[in-house]
Amino acid sequence: VHRGADACRAFYAGTQGRNGPLEIERIGPVLFGGGELAAHVRAGITRPGSPPPMDVIYVLKFSSEERIISLRAWY
Repeated sequence: VHRGADACRAFYAGTQGRNGPLEIERIGPVLFGGGELAAHVRAGITRPGSPPPMDVIYVLKFSSEERIISLRAWY
């Protein structure tokens, strides 16, 4: 679990620093309801020799001020 914008930025920067750039492609529509958003994406590392991209489902929860308060990913 990573809490706060700085922790999330550090996580993604560290992941990309170790593995190379991450490419994310949206698959299908983004669905929104009840203050949550669900998106199906295909994510993969672009460095040669990396494994093939994988499907990921992101679910984001928003505050009444439209700020992200939770992001969960299934892959």
